[in-house]
Amino acid sequence: MNELQCIIDLLTSVDEKMKLGHIEKKFLTIPEAGIYTGLSDSTLHKLTSKRKIKHYKPTGKNIYFLKSDLNNWLLSNPVEPE
Repeated sequence: MNELQCIIDLLTSVDEKMKLGHIEKKFLTIPEAGIYTGLSDSTLHKLTSKRKIKHYKPTGKNIYFLKSDLNNWLLSNPVEPE
């Protein structure tokens, strides 16, 4: 299996874990966002406490992320090839 196929399989696996029944989750918890982005829970907590990544705290305690916000953040600093 080549590297590209491994990456595709990993993304497919993560995508399947993010689905709830047949309805895809739009909001992710810290552990789910960690799986989705590949970042540790502690890194995500640091980013939220420093207000470096968009997040939601409806009750003032639990942290949630919109998948679209995570995608935008992940793609926010592109490095162009030479």
